[in-house]
Amino acid sequence: MDDFEFLKTNKSIDLRNKIALIRYGFIYRGDKVFNAIKFGIKAVILFTYKPTATEQGKGVYPDTFLMPPSGVQRGSVLGVFGDPLTPGYPATEYAYRYEPDQSRVLPSIPVYPISYGDANEILRRMQGDELPAFWGASDDVTYRCGPGFQAPDSDKKIKVSVYTRNNVTTSYNVIGLIKGDVEPDRYVLLGNHRDAWTYGALDPSSATACLMELARVFGELLKTGWRPRRTIVFCSWGAEEFGLTGSNEWVEEYMKNLATRAVVYFNVDTALVGNDHLQVSANPSLAPMIDETLKKIPDPYPDDTRKTVFDTRKQRMGYKDDPPIYRLSSSSDHAPFSQQIGVPGVIMYYMYGYSHLSWYPLYHTGYDTFHIVDTHYDPEFKHFQAITRVWGELTRKMADALILPIDAAVVGESLRYIYTIVRRYQFTETKIPLLKGISFETLDNAVDTFCNATQHLQEAVTSSTKTDPMEVRLLNDQLMYMERGFIDYIGLPDTEFTTKRNIIYAQSADNSYVSTYFPALRDALNRLATTDDVTTQLKEVEKQIARLTYHLYSAASTVDDVITASLTRGNL
Repeated sequence: MDDFEFLKTNKSIDLRNKIALIRYGFIYRGDKVFNAIKFGIKAVILFTYKPTATEQGKGVYPDTFLMPPSGVQRGSVLGVFGDPLTPGYPATEYAYRYEPDQSRVLPSIPVYPISYGDANEILRRMQGDELPAFWGASDDVTYRCGPGFQAPDSDKKIKVSVYTRNNVTTSYNVIGLIKGDVEPDRYVLLGNHRDAWTYGALDPSSATACLMELARVFGELLKTGWRPRRTIVFCSWGAEEFGLTGSNEWVEEYMKNLATRAVVYFNVDTALVGNDHLQVSANPSLAPMIDETLKKIPDPYPDDTRKTVFDTRKQRMGYKDDPPIYRLSSSSDHAPFSQQIGVPGVIMYYMYGYSHLSWYPLYHTGYDTFHIVDTHYDPEFKHFQAITRVWGELTRKMADALILPIDAAVVGESLRYIYTIVRRYQFTETKIPLLKGISFETLDNAVDTFCNATQHLQEAVTSSTKTDPMEVRLLNDQLMYMERGFIDYIGLPDTEFTTKRNIIYAQSADNSYVSTYFPALRDALNRLATTDDVTTQLKEVEKQIARLTYHLYSAASTVDDVITASLTRGNL
């Protein structure tokens, strides 16, 4: 958004009815398109940014895994995840569907992707002022703002013609399960999408192969007489590439069931985007279990200093202490579980060691073939084996453990840490002078109440004898429902179709690929800097403080033994 504002304000360019040439990177491609629409852009051409897809002095596909000048990245540009014609409801055969022209999340302008080779031919001909260095022009070409071309091409024009159609078609999720022996009504889910933009050797077939192998292995375990304590659900999603459609619609269809019975969702979208170390993102409550598991799984290529997957993560990520488990993103099939119904999740993949490369250079191109897997990424398929072992052991442990390996204390500690940082650097009068007179006292108290409650729950888990079946069930329910209190079923403000309901971490308003903490409150505070109606916006800030306070107290009440423990607070 800032780039368009820069062109409009600093360069005095009328952006209306222009074609915008926009490079991939930093934020979700669909957000780029909808930002362009807000400024009156008539069409968008998306192109790959060469420095994030190539390496100086190295070759390109097929000699390496780097992108050739002809590589074109495809991808969805929907403005929301899920079926855009059935907002808030599952896309079943009986669903009411809006007409496409009624949707506010289908792009209203043509969008076309091209390669960096083709983009450079356009860029080197453009006229206008040279753009600042922070726009990131590569060595091949100087970025100019346009509009139009310089001589001898000043008479030339760009025409964007897109021959696609919006059709309603059928996609299927494939769901398999192993029924639990003791708690069949508690679900441990693992999944991966199987649709691809092109050949999809890495995205998604690398992970699909792992999922199919796990289904086979767990099937073999069943033949030995083993059966999990809880039900294991294998999920193969359809239509993920069109906006997480398969998983989103399944969560919407079975929301009442999943919100009360799903324990966790383990997601692997793409097993490998590199072969350096395993990258893991998850809810903080799962971090101790993840680290414990990684310390058990042998590294694919161990040496004297690296015996396990955990050892390699620690060494190659450059940490003396335990390497971090990162915050969940919003870019894959774990998002509907985490952000709509509060089910904690994990996503993981093998990462490369290059800091400047994008996701992986041949992502969503016609060069995402078995050749790059077999030749460049994992010729012996040992990284495939390692991530499958991690995925399988996480699933088995969660399905078999007497007490769920969910750490309540870590949830409280993480929340307190995040709130302290955000409160110190963003929710202050120094950053936002207009906050003078706004009280955060009730929110501060709610954070303390929740953190204390999680600590008490963890102490109860630790001290339990684990011999009373009813006590075990009670503790497991408290652990499982702990983060469901973060869900606001009305949905966050300005959220199309209520696909964002988690008041602690939800999809960023600026970048749909990532999540942000305290999203509704942060958005309300950010608008104070730009609004002309300060009084109304301050009321919105107070409203979001109240909503966040309520949900933290609500979440705290779910980890109390009985409801009266919560009702002693205040004048209830």
